[in-house]
Amino acid sequence: MRDLEIKTTCFHDCNDACGMIATVRDGRVVRLEGDPDNPYTQGFLCGKMQRFPRWQDSPERILKPIRKKGAGWEEISLEAALDICAERLRSAVDKHGPLSILFELAAGNFGMVRMAGRLFFGLLGGATTTTGSLCDAAGEKAQEDAFGACLTHDPRDVLNSRLIVAWGKNVATTHLHFLPFIKEARKNGASFFVVDPLPTATARMADLWLQPKSGSDLFLALAIGRILLEEGGVDEPFVRNRTEGREAYRSLLVRFPVEELCARCDASLSAAREFALAYGRTKPASIWTGTGVQHYRWGREAHLAVSALGAMTGNLGIPGGGVSFNHPSALSFDRSAFDVPGSLIGKRTVLKPILGEEIARLTDPPIQAAWFHASNIVTQSQDTAGILRALARVPFKVALDIYMTDTARACDLVIPVSTFLEREDIRGSYGDRTVGYMAKVVDPPPGVPSDLEIYQALAGRLGFGERMKGGPESWIRKLIAPLEAMGIGLETLREKGQVVSPLIPDVPFAGGRFKTTSGRYRFPADLRLPEDGPPPGSLFLVTPKAKAFQNSEILAVEDPGVPVAFLHPDAATGLRDDEEVDLVSSVGRLRVRISLDGKMRRDAVRVDQGGHHARGACVNALAPPVLSWDGAGACYYETVVRVERP
Repeated sequence: MRDLEIKTTCFHDCNDACGMIATVRDGRVVRLEGDPDNPYTQGFLCGKMQRFPRWQDSPERILKPIRKKGAGWEEISLEAALDICAERLRSAVDKHGPLSILFELAAGNFGMVRMAGRLFFGLLGGATTTTGSLCDAAGEKAQEDAFGACLTHDPRDVLNSRLIVAWGKNVATTHLHFLPFIKEARKNGASFFVVDPLPTATARMADLWLQPKSGSDLFLALAIGRILLEEGGVDEPFVRNRTEGREAYRSLLVRFPVEELCARCDASLSAAREFALAYGRTKPASIWTGTGVQHYRWGREAHLAVSALGAMTGNLGIPGGGVSFNHPSALSFDRSAFDVPGSLIGKRTVLKPILGEEIARLTDPPIQAAWFHASNIVTQSQDTAGILRALARVPFKVALDIYMTDTARACDLVIPVSTFLEREDIRGSYGDRTVGYMAKVVDPPPGVPSDLEIYQALAGRLGFGERMKGGPESWIRKLIAPLEAMGIGLETLREKGQVVSPLIPDVPFAGGRFKTTSGRYRFPADLRLPEDGPPPGSLFLVTPKAKAFQNSEILAVEDPGVPVAFLHPDAATGLRDDEEVDLVSSVGRLRVRISLDGKMRRDAVRVDQGGHHARGACVNALAPPVLSWDGAGACYYETVVRVERP
């Protein structure tokens, strides 16, 4: 049989939302490659997705529902699993009300049709839902406060920049398809600066690399702002005409000597001055921030101080400029079809970053059933042990998943679902302006439903099946109504695979017109500053995204085993390369293998994010349940650890 090549889009929670071509042979996906017609990713694909066909066909994949039985599991039929779920959900609602159900819908699959879960629980009367963020909430709150909306420049706009800054953003891992545009801009004469405490692949490319202490971006940004103010880098007409709160911000900048600010972030005054003078005298200049800036209680404050640099220099609202973070991935969609007026969805919420504590505190009503969809929150959130303790007290727990995650292991029932290659869907990107069509490339294994089919079957059992009728195509058409109004229908998406959304500007806030009430950029009137923090000599745990794997998406056969911890030799006195030691925090212990790196800061240890708790490789088990001051974000990088020999 001749191979078929079918356009589709990646499902990962990633900036790039890659366009792909799936090669199908005898009903199996044998290869995934980049789609050369994609307007942004332009034909190359990361190794994570090149490896996915092997993951999809792995014997580790769950193909039948499994129910916990004693210390093990037993397979049951799909019909029996759905009957159990319907009975337990109905019982929870009847006895304790809909808020006794915890519904966690996450981004393990970025397809929008997964929103059917929200509709289902809305029709059931509601549920306690999760809020806050494990990723970007503090930064988004800062963008909304300063600009009036969270919007990012089109990555291709960097070709207009004369200076590019990656601040807390390891582009080479987390925004890989942005890298060619940066390289092209550099060939055209642009400079490239990096601010990152870690010696990343992106930092190694930089013309200037500032390596501040973990968590001190706020003080570095204030230092740079102070130098701009004193040494002539401020665009006075822009500040006067297009901003508000400038005098209060000037007062904040002059409150501290620049030497003190540099000392707080452990950056040399000469390096901060070199950065400030280049940024203040080069236009257009763009700053691209990553989540590394905001995994602290003061993450919003740090983002605000960085964005203020763009306002001070007049680098906002112009091609090649901006201070870009991200934008909502669903910006081009209408999600109202998944809302149920009058339901209790959203009436009671629990915070993802401190989920264990949140579940434990609920008493009116307590959680009687927990439902996890596209979520592995046990290993992705902070305080893994605390979450597991809280879930152990919940009488009934269900996971919809493709393989056995740590969250699935904590549940009583696991229902398999089809992969993104086995169902039709649609997605947006939060790192560029594309909307991607997710084609059904192959049939799922016999008996494996899609998440939509699971919810529809449950709705039928619970008496509201009519409200959820319709195949994925009908739901996609509802979602893309705003695009159809602009002339982009489902047929166009199916043909092209991905399109650039006309609903998202390539240059946000063009002409200095912001989305605030006044239409002006808002300088922060007051910034809360962190205290001095842990005593000198403390070792900060920094957990960036891994290059090879997406979060915990690691098969047992390809698991690298004991996580690697990168340390400066001076921070690992007496330790040898490849020696196994324990990292110990206030909430956990993790066995790691030492890798000595003279470019690491002496007060930091790097262990890449991801891994399975059941295999002893979940670094988030070390992170205490700390919440950002604003935005309800996770504060992974405030974790302080010590090294102990076992």
